[in-house]
Amino acid sequence: MDRLQSPAYEVLRASSRRLLLFIEQEIARQGDGSAVIYADQFRVVGSIRIIVPGLDELNALGLLDVQRYPKRAVCKLSDRWRGIVARHDAMDISEAARAKRPLPVLTQARPAAAVSA
Repeated sequence: MDRLQSPAYEVLRASSRRLLLFIEQEIARQGDGSAVIYADQFRVVGSIRIIVPGLDELNALGLLDVQRYPKRAVCKLSDRWRGIVARHDAMDISEAARAKRPLPVLTQARPAAAVSA
């Protein structure tokens, strides 16, 4: 079965497909079968709200092997996706991967108290 026709690939969100394409290009550019991608490079694809869940989804579905570090990720292509044979299984895996980590909470700075004269 071709990866593009696999249940794992079919359930990917558009943002995860863009992320996968970007990582595949980086793997090809770096040329050793894996790619070290720094946080600032990922900004080409989108915000951290897209990248983190996307990496989790791609790893859980077996399309990539991802090792995440504080400011970088080491990614390489994987064929673990072959073990997912049903679309509903792929959907369950995808949803669980994206749900396991809550999105970062943005906090607003409180305005400084007005100084009375």
